[in-house]
Amino acid sequence: MADRGLEDEIGRLAALDRMGGTIRASQRLRLLAEFAQATLDVPLVAVTFIHEGRQRVCLTAGAPLDDGPREAAFCDRTIRGREVLVVPDAAVDRRFADNPYVTGAPGIRAYIGAPLTTADGYNLGALCAIDVEPRAFGAAEAALLAHLARRSVEEIAHDAPRLDPLTGALSGAAWMAAARAEIARVRENSGTATLLLVDAEGIGEANVAYGRVAGDEGLIATAAALTRAAGRDGTVGRVGGARFAAVLPGLGAEAAAALGEAARESVAATRTGLMPPGLLGARFGAAELTPAIDGPDLWLKVAEVALTAEPEGRRRRREVA
Repeated sequence: MADRGLEDEIGRLAALDRMGGTIRASQRLRLLAEFAQATLDVPLVAVTFIHEGRQRVCLTAGAPLDDGPREAAFCDRTIRGREVLVVPDAAVDRRFADNPYVTGAPGIRAYIGAPLTTADGYNLGALCAIDVEPRAFGAAEAALLAHLARRSVEEIAHDAPRLDPLTGALSGAAWMAAARAEIARVRENSGTATLLLVDAEGIGEANVAYGRVAGDEGLIATAAALTRAAGRDGTVGRVGGARFAAVLPGLGAEAAAALGEAARESVAATRTGLMPPGLLGARFGAAELTPAIDGPDLWLKVAEVALTAEPEGRRRRREVA
């Protein structure tokens, strides 16, 4: 799984999205960065996250560091491997000599970065230390930074809220943990379970026609419909902007698809204070747990294949008068 995490950029970005707004500069995360700065005796330590085209700086200890383009980020190199990346002198390193962070502010000469790796093997970003003078970081310093990076990931996961504040479904991180536990339980008991993946449709149109609050009402209605369909034993989470997932223990794909149809019909009939029925719709895909599925990330991908194969017209949307 770890090797696949390095090659799977779509999955890596999805893992980052699941953290959503939960990645923030908590006090404990800041203390870890400050400890790294003091121990390594460098002017700057940063916690960064690599998005599709940008490096986002979560926090710094010491000198400031601004967000910037991904292609210039040293940490983008770091997340492409499992080991700590050490650059003793960037000015003479062919990979970085012309880098704007070397030729301009903050004037990087020495860099050491440890990837922030999730339990599923995805590198979200890096914990890095920067010096403005050449420096040969040793094995002990690399081991320390790797340890602090692991602690940082634990802190990020701990800080993630369990519930999505808008819909009341599990947050992405909490749902992933629950799905992982369910996979283990099913395997231990030789049981079965199916993942039902649901995309809410018409949210963008609701935002345009009736305002953002209407779109939020549509997301809330979709989560509620899926929660009712999943029943007491189901585990429902918001795993994307307008995407929800439910783990349905004891059900095969056919039974789960029937629940998906029920949720779809409920969404299509939704009438809120701001919009009439017919504007909202839903598409779903069901994926039964198989021996080849080794974790929730792959389970989601299999369900997404089924969802993508579903015709657009299945959402049964009616024109709004």
